[in-house]
Amino acid sequence: MHLVSLGSSFAAGPGLAPITNTSAKRSSINYPSLLAKSLGARHTDLSVSGATLLNLSSTRQKVFLGEEFLPQVEGVPEDADVVTITGGGNDLGYIGKVMMANASSITKLLGPVIAWAMGHDLSAPPPDEAEMVRRFQAVYDEIHARAPQAQILLVGYPALFGGLADETNTPYTSSQIESFRGIAAVLEKASVESVRDRPRVHYVSLAKVSETHGMESDDPWVSGPEFSLFGGGPAPLHPTARGMQEIARHVEEKMKQLGIV
Repeated sequence: MHLVSLGSSFAAGPGLAPITNTSAKRSSINYPSLLAKSLGARHTDLSVSGATLLNLSSTRQKVFLGEEFLPQVEGVPEDADVVTITGGGNDLGYIGKVMMANASSITKLLGPVIAWAMGHDLSAPPPDEAEMVRRFQAVYDEIHARAPQAQILLVGYPALFGGLADETNTPYTSSQIESFRGIAAVLEKASVESVRDRPRVHYVSLAKVSETHGMESDDPWVSGPEFSLFGGGPAPLHPTARGMQEIARHVEEKMKQLGIV
């Protein structure tokens, strides 16, 4: 089996050592790598932290103080059997908005500059659900143009804020948390709709299974907003090593249910 993985930082695994590509902030223990190891599959990892769905399908991606990446679909080989995708959050400014809500004044000043250098316009209105569906489906179409027989697994985001998240156990207000949950809900709805009537495209939702594993929980699958001065851990507001293990496990379970493995 040849497994190919596309996506943004929730696929790439920034901060999770060992890092295999510094510019992409791509880890060797991200969930696609763990999945490939469990399946004994050949693996081509094309994920790049900071990618939007447009960077997956059609637009080159600039990386701050790093190289420029071609659209990820251009690296999909014809013999790909399974292609995993995790993305869409950057299109909606999801993690960036959560980060900026708890950022220092310096970070709030530098954030837009860094985003601009990477080709992101923070002042642009986010796409609506219908546009998100179109962006997801453009990725599917480009993949199948290159690998017609590939099964595509769209893998959702684990919950940042679990059901018990509030002002007492996170550094965010209740209104902020509800706003962030609203963004996650748009991404979830668009993901579900994007695979409708597409027999070789499947959605692996993590919304419910991760609801008790938000940043506020005793067993988080995602990190909080704090930076580590010395590194050695996941990027803020991203899957932990444990989270990556659980995501890989749920994706493999879905593949077994579908009869792919």
